[in-house]
Amino acid sequence: MFENYLKKFDQKIILRFNQLKALIEENGPVEEKLWANIPSFYHGKNFVRIHVFKTHVNIEANASSEYQDILKDYRFTPKGMLSIRHDQELPNDILKKIFIKSLM
Repeated sequence: MFENYLKKFDQKIILRFNQLKALIEENGPVEEKLWANIPSFYHGKNFVRIHVFKTHVNIEANASSEYQDILKDYRFTPKGMLSIRHDQELPNDILKKIFIKSLM
C-alpha cells in the first residue's frame, strides 16, 4: 500500500519503516491508509502514523507520551511525536506497548 510513498527513500529507510509496520501488525489486523500523504494504521478510530524523513521517523501515537521518561535517549517533538533517528536502535519492546495502547 505504501510503495509509492516509500519510493523516494533508500533501502535502509524502507527497511526501518517495514520494521515499524511489522511491530504494529503484530498486535492484530489494522487498516492501512495514507492520511495527508502519511502512512497511517487504523483500528477503528484509533491510529498510529509514521512520518518518514531522510534522517529520522516521527511516530504519532497517543500512548507515546506515557513513555517519555523511559525513552530519554529519544526526542519528542513539540506535538508529542516520538522521533527516532535512523542511526538509533528501535526500542521494540516499548514501541509494542505504545502501539497496543494507541490502537486499542
